[in-house]
Amino acid sequence: MMQFIHLCLVLATVQLLLVSAEVIPLPEGVNVIFSLPGSFESCTKHGCGNFVSCVSELNQGSNNMLALDNLVLSDSGSYCCRTSNDDCGLELNVVRGCIKSFLIDVEFTQDHTLEIKGGTTDDCMKACTYDTTCQYFTFIKSKGQCSLMGSKGPLRIKRNSDAISGYSRKRCCTPEFIYQNGSEKPNDVQGSLNLQFHNESKSWFEAFGFCRTQKQTLVQITNDTVMNNVTHLQQNETVTQNGVWVGLERPIFGCDTTWRWISGGSVNTSQWNSSSPPSSTNKYCGKIIWVNETRTIKLLDDDCFNKLPFICQGKMFYSPS
Repeated sequence: MMQFIHLCLVLATVQLLLVSAEVIPLPEGVNVIFSLPGSFESCTKHGCGNFVSCVSELNQGSNNMLALDNLVLSDSGSYCCRTSNDDCGLELNVVRGCIKSFLIDVEFTQDHTLEIKGGTTDDCMKACTYDTTCQYFTFIKSKGQCSLMGSKGPLRIKRNSDAISGYSRKRCCTPEFIYQNGSEKPNDVQGSLNLQFHNESKSWFEAFGFCRTQKQTLVQITNDTVMNNVTHLQQNETVTQNGVWVGLERPIFGCDTTWRWISGGSVNTSQWNSSSPPSSTNKYCGKIIWVNETRTIKLLDDDCFNKLPFICQGKMFYSPS
């Protein structure tokens, strides 16, 4: 299991170095940059006297940064950065396990960030968890804005009373969050469709999670059998013109923006709604719409946070942990 480093970020006075503490877990191997209050003279690691890297970013004015690269187990210990006004203490502890807690009043930033409007902190966490490339997230409460970050570039950390941050839960060992592409058995999925239409509107992430609690998955239209069954199901349901969520998505980060089914299967481009080609910008989840003229269903992209009905399919199989 991946090892993690718990980092205790402490803001204190000169007289009392450790006044209040807040645990900020970080994965081993990550590069981090901490925003420190005021300008500082030096940073030392207690117990060995070694200096750690202190970097002043000129374009940030008087705001100085403490950079820690490629965190390893031996980085455990207490650090002290003496500033002009007070001291900023850092204490690193090595632990193992997944990270589930939200980090209150902590903001993560990165050079490569995807901004998503709407939703809640929980939606933001789910968006990061269900995307294979997302590692970190920050939710800005006043703006209702979710920022998703991958593994490229250093992770910048600062205090912000308007922010809540956290990590993808893909590595957690609870069934509601473990999902690996290709973990489904194709024969079981195709041979036991067991389609269930749910009229209660949810975001794509909520729908994905709900299907999983039923040991199912959002429907994947990977062959004519599934297509015919979904078409028949839609003919018997009163569906809004806004569409119905299915198990279709594209990566949030990286150069590959190919639309795929959540099991990794490719998408038949002839199934896409010809009057509205897929977006290359801010739409990452797929739905189906009913076309009255042709009495058929077509694929269409949409904002993942929009709330729509959805279809669950078959039985979900999990890889052993």
